[in-house]
Amino acid sequence: MIKPADLLPIIQCEAPDFDPALILGFVQTESSFNERAFRIDRNGGSYGLMQLDLSTARDRGYPGDAFGLYDPKTNIHYGVAQLRWINRYLASYSAVGLQSMIAAYNEGVGRVVKGNPDPRYVASVIASRDRFRAILHEGVA
Repeated sequence: MIKPADLLPIIQCEAPDFDPALILGFVQTESSFNERAFRIDRNGGSYGLMQLDLSTARDRGYPGDAFGLYDPKTNIHYGVAQLRWINRYLASYSAVGLQSMIAAYNEGVGRVVKGNPDPRYVASVIASRDRFRAILHEGVA
């Protein structure tokens, strides 16, 4: 398990355009800060802190194998690259917004564009983000 405070320098480097508390919220929801997390899913498997599947990481330019996705910096880099791609894609459908981006990270852009995302995942990420905002505001992570 990695501590949120240990991820902050990585997040600040890899995601300067995102609220660090939001990225921590994704990590909490996806893996509970377990950099070795693995989940079998419809695409084969999801790896690491942001639970990336290999095909998504490769779509964002990742050149390595699945095991490399366990590296926290690599995982955050390509997870954030996916969030940026989602934002650009959703903009073409006028579906931009925090809740749409969060839902699309979990369920895919197609389901969000069709207007049928599951609100539970979105609520979990936002609740985690809000907790981390409070912690970061107090200066303790």
